[in-house]
Amino acid sequence: MNADFSNTYQEVLLDNLMVIIKQNFMFQTQLKMAENVGNKNAELQSQLQRLNEETNTLREKAKEADVYKSRVQTDTSAHEEKNRIQAALNAEMKKTSALEKQLDNLKIELETCKQYTKQLEEIAPITKLKKVNPSFKEIKKTEIVETAVESALQNLTEIKVNDGSSF
Repeated sequence: MNADFSNTYQEVLLDNLMVIIKQNFMFQTQLKMAENVGNKNAELQSQLQRLNEETNTLREKAKEADVYKSRVQTDTSAHEEKNRIQAALNAEMKKTSALEKQLDNLKIELETCKQYTKQLEEIAPITKLKKVNPSFKEIKKTEIVETAVESALQNLTEIKVNDGSSF
């Protein structure tokens, strides 16, 4: 072999070796970059999975919030109904107490009338009572007044008092 051939051969070999080394470096660089992209892809996949889990959790919480919202609306309407019933009951109780006071006043007035009638009967004899009221027959005036007052009281006590149970 001659020296020129050997030199050219070594030169070509060196050039090829340099090209192979450059290609190897390029390939390794590309592999490293692909590895980084793979790592980023895996990281993004884990973030996507975590976000999906959080989304599902938030959806469940939204459903629970809707349930609570419907409960609140139901409770609010029940509270309004309770207030309406309470107001009606209070009004009826005021009416009842007013009627009871009126009944007590009438009872007191009845007692005073009975006492006054007894005093009048003691003062006036039966013959004078017959002259004043011709339909008066041997029945004591107090008995007549008492029956009239008792019938009036009966009418008053028969007045139906609403206790708030019928709406």
